[in-house]
Amino acid sequence: MSRRGKPSHLNPEEKRGIQSIDVGIGVLNAVASFLRPASLKELSDVAGMPASKVHRYLTSFIRTGLIAQDPISGRYDLGPQALQLGLSAIARLDIVDIATRHMAELTAEYDIMSLLNIWGDQGPTVIRIKRSTENIFSSIALGAVLPPLRSATGLAFLAHLPEEMTKIQIDKGLKEAKKLENTGPKTKRELADILNKVRTQGYSTGFSLSGTANPSMSAIAVPLLDIQGEASAVICLMSGLTDLTDMNNGIAHKLIEVCKEASLVTKSNE
Repeated sequence: MSRRGKPSHLNPEEKRGIQSIDVGIGVLNAVASFLRPASLKELSDVAGMPASKVHRYLTSFIRTGLIAQDPISGRYDLGPQALQLGLSAIARLDIVDIATRHMAELTAEYDIMSLLNIWGDQGPTVIRIKRSTENIFSSIALGAVLPPLRSATGLAFLAHLPEEMTKIQIDKGLKEAKKLENTGPKTKRELADILNKVRTQGYSTGFSLSGTANPSMSAIAVPLLDIQGEASAVICLMSGLTDLTDMNNGIAHKLIEVCKEASLVTKSNE
């Protein structure tokens, strides 16, 4: 009998599971272990399997959308279906429910667009959106990756995550910054100064998503911290009509307050 009092229809052979699925998960984990697209050889080494065997699994996963292959480099990365599964799993976390409620309240009270973000393999990733009547940022979609060094969200994460988690994105961002004008820090020293300020004031501001300073757009972001003081998520408010960094209008204070409350709940659950 099963625990629920119903007879189990699984025989000992079935209870052992399907070995091919176990092997396939190992291949997926190998892909996920890289913070960039990986070659077949790299995946074969990490998975501990012959390249020919790994390739067969990758081919099947590409058909399902779990894996995507760059047509030029031939390297492999997680595909759109993997992202969808990840977002579905994230949606089941308590921190997401808590933060989403706060986002809805902030958007309703101030009529300001709000984003909930996590740190993904590629950097700050949007997992929830509450839109305002402004609707001037309709191009932002679930799964979008924001510029780590040129967005309020990215700076909030960088200020509250260990360097080993963010080094690849920082190095890439600084390299890109040298080719752009007026888009934030261009050296590690400049970035360090900005991140120290973010930690001190409790919030960050950033540049437009296109990578150029936009005086008509205002963004402010505050992290939700876990028991180790690291950012579990970041809530970002965006507006083209309201200066969100003006401490006199109370919006920044409210965002800091709700994120602190959510952080305390998160810590108590760990």
